[in-house]
Amino acid sequence: MEIDPNKLEITINNENNRFEARVGEEDVFIDYRMHRDRLTLIHTDVPPALEGHGLGSAMVKAALEYAKAKDLEVLPICPFVKGYLRKHPEYLPLVSEKYRTGL
Repeated sequence: MEIDPNKLEITINNENNRFEARVGEEDVFIDYRMHRDRLTLIHTDVPPALEGHGLGSAMVKAALEYAKAKDLEVLPICPFVKGYLRKHPEYLPLVSEKYRTGL
């Protein structure tokens, strides 16, 4: 299956606290929690059949861009999100100094 992560249609499902996208019959998502002006990114899920296509990174980028646009502080709990932040330091200003340990 040819997958272009740049064409992923990511939506925000506030009812289920997820950034999500549908790829074929599979769901790709990031679970989050919102508290005041903080967006906590808890878990990124990419089904095994879809791994390696950049979908997880596309999801994280969308969540970080959302936080940036809404002037939210990001608390990265998810190891995948932490890894993305290490590779993309331009998003580190979204993360409070006290939460940057391990990034």
